[in-house]
Amino acid sequence: MSISKVNLAWVAGLFEGEGSFDVKISKRKTYHNEYLRMQLSSTDEDVIEKLYSYVGVGTVHGPYANCRNDGLERKPYWHWTVSGSKALILAQKLLPFLGKRRTEKLEELLETHPTWKQLKFSNR
Repeated sequence: MSISKVNLAWVAGLFEGEGSFDVKISKRKTYHNEYLRMQLSSTDEDVIEKLYSYVGVGTVHGPYANCRNDGLERKPYWHWTVSGSKALILAQKLLPFLGKRRTEKLEELLETHPTWKQLKFSNR
């Protein structure tokens, strides 16, 4: 995954405003795995497509109906997600551009999942 610093900064800015880190849990009869997951949703398809073209990983789904039971009409939205080792690599690349809150969240997830620290994460 090769991304220019300008594009990484753009992705980090978008992720700061619209994205999230969390843990994806995969349970089967014979095993239990937990993965880092990064997600982002937007009503702007072009923004999601630009994100995907810059990072080159993950999947884009949509459009989804943006429905609530209040009778208001809302724009459809698209969703991008990446998990596992690809999410770890992307998170490592974004880390120098992320703000304090997202950096702390990522570090918290890494502390609770020590096997994810296979990659060298440095804050700046």
